[in-house]
Amino acid sequence: MISLPLTARNIVLLCAGSLLACPLFVMAAPAVPSILLSTTSGPPTSVILVSGTRFATNVTVDIYFDTQDMAVAVTDGNGSFSHIPIQTMKTAQPGEHWVSAVERNDQKSAQKPFLVETDWTQSRYDAANSGLNLHENVLSRKSVRNLTLKWSDSNGTIDSIAAVSDGVVYLASQDSHLYALRASTGQVLWKYLDPAGSIASSPAVGGGVVYFGGFDGLHALDINTGQVLWQGPLQSVYGVTLNGDVVFFNSTDGYVHAVDAKTGSELWNYNSGASNLYSALAVADGVVYVASANLLALDATSGAFLWNYAIGNTGDIWCPPTVSLGVVYVGSTDKNFYAIDATSHSLRWSFATAGAITIASAIANHVVYVSSQDGNLYALDAASGSLLWKRASTSSSGTSAPALANGVLYVTQGQHNILALDADTGATLWQFSGAYYPSSPSVADGVLYVGDEGNFYAFSLTTGNSHHALTVRPDPSALRPDLQLRKKPR
Repeated sequence: MISLPLTARNIVLLCAGSLLACPLFVMAAPAVPSILLSTTSGPPTSVILVSGTRFATNVTVDIYFDTQDMAVAVTDGNGSFSHIPIQTMKTAQPGEHWVSAVERNDQKSAQKPFLVETDWTQSRYDAANSGLNLHENVLSRKSVRNLTLKWSDSNGTIDSIAAVSDGVVYLASQDSHLYALRASTGQVLWKYLDPAGSIASSPAVGGGVVYFGGFDGLHALDINTGQVLWQGPLQSVYGVTLNGDVVFFNSTDGYVHAVDAKTGSELWNYNSGASNLYSALAVADGVVYVASANLLALDATSGAFLWNYAIGNTGDIWCPPTVSLGVVYVGSTDKNFYAIDATSHSLRWSFATAGAITIASAIANHVVYVSSQDGNLYALDAASGSLLWKRASTSSSGTSAPALANGVLYVTQGQHNILALDADTGATLWQFSGAYYPSSPSVADGVLYVGDEGNFYAFSLTTGNSHHALTVRPDPSALRPDLQLRKKPR
């Protein structure tokens, strides 16, 4: 009898003449591990919950963000682990990064990409109107000196503040269109013509929808196609602010409105007593703050009146409030800037200028930045109101609403100038003088965006077409575990 080694090929040969007598052998494919991320994009410091399946049973798995070991899990009897938290680094720059899960002993692994973004999703960055991009980490006091024009686009007069989300820039033009542009190149992805012929607010983006106000009400468009999802109520809409699942706005009927962001159905409205409300409002800690003749505070859920504080406003154009750490900051046409305690409704301090204050402020690191029509930009201590520095503008009307990011204050002033200033001193770090009556700026993903009367500009540190830097996908076998990390529950 011939003895053959028991290989897959010889099993087939032995069974060839006697199929009925030979058992059926099935060669099962080895299990391939996989991981699932709770979110696939977000800013630096995002928390990601990582789950894994089809690893070996009861083994240690290291979870990496790029090449840094962030957490350790132990698989269960099915080779799985669930919801292990890791946090992206503060220094993780915009672009594609990688989450890797690697068995410590067997080196079986799985990987998924994670996109780091530092979006600017509405006119003053957030619902509290801080004007501060907390996560910007490309442009800095040192690097901003190297800003160059990346691209420009001619789509009429751009006086709105651009919103930036997921690599797309949304901006309103006086040619009555809302534009969606590819952030890397300025290519028009789609445009929407407002039937009423005018767009009255800067856009706000969230949940796959872009919102803006016009003379014919609030519009909600699909971010991918520009198709109308819903529209209403029918009056001129100003100062659109998105906070979670609610859109808040002011209007020329003197009412403050809150609508469901998904359906457009009105949740409540409040009669401010003013004939017009043109400025943006602020939302923080469950309260809506509105600048009218007085500073008005409303319950964000019900619209119920909470309190008001007299700030001496006259006319129609009023400074939007800014909220930070329980204090409401607001300028007035009476030439004063006020800091009002949100709990006690009492005055913390006020600062007198020589001109009306109608432009939104910005706040960061306990400093509030205020533009007055006396022609000065002021930096004030947020706790005391004491003057830290001031800078004279080339324009008697002062500067635009400031944008803050990573220690740099971005403003436009006068007929031509776009400036990047040191937020600590007011010193000029960079300047562009080719604009024509530029709009207020926004900053996202290492790019400065500004519109003017005829153009829209994107400035970055490079002139290439890459919107995001690409991180090299790490080789799992080259990743080195941190043996000091404690094992997380399964």
